[in-house]
Amino acid sequence: MSGNKPSPLQKLADSEVGNTLQTFQKSIMGPGDLDGRQKILAYLAASFVNESAYCVTHYRALALDAGYSEDDLRAVQTEQDHLLTPIDRATVRIARELTSTSTLDDVDSNLIDIFDDKAFIELVAVVSLANFDNRFYNALGIQQYEGQTSAASHHP
Repeated sequence: MSGNKPSPLQKLADSEVGNTLQTFQKSIMGPGDLDGRQKILAYLAASFVNESAYCVTHYRALALDAGYSEDDLRAVQTEQDHLLTPIDRATVRIARELTSTSTLDDVDSNLIDIFDDKAFIELVAVVSLANFDNRFYNALGIQQYEGQTSAASHHP
């Protein structure tokens, strides 16, 4: 009987909470002032820091689809991002710092200045969303991406 037990994601997809989260995720990850590639990269960088297997798997695939290379993703994961473009490097460093400390006290202001105010606010929102999602999926013990469900459909 336990083989027919719905997964936490299936339960979430069929709930009011799941619907609310999906709407919230789409509003942050959808089109806006921050480029979709930076949204994906920021989310992935936070997911690497938080060791969220579920989110890393999902956003790694999205990053490859968005044109990032395996070398780019390895650089993000291993913090060897010196070969990334300036905006990608700024995105990753800001995402890591916000995830690790929840402040930008140790981030060079030149990195922040790469973004206009609206794009920067979206970047902070994306990283905050990633941190929420990472902790949510880690707490539920969800390690593998089961495919697209309504609760996990936060594509940029």
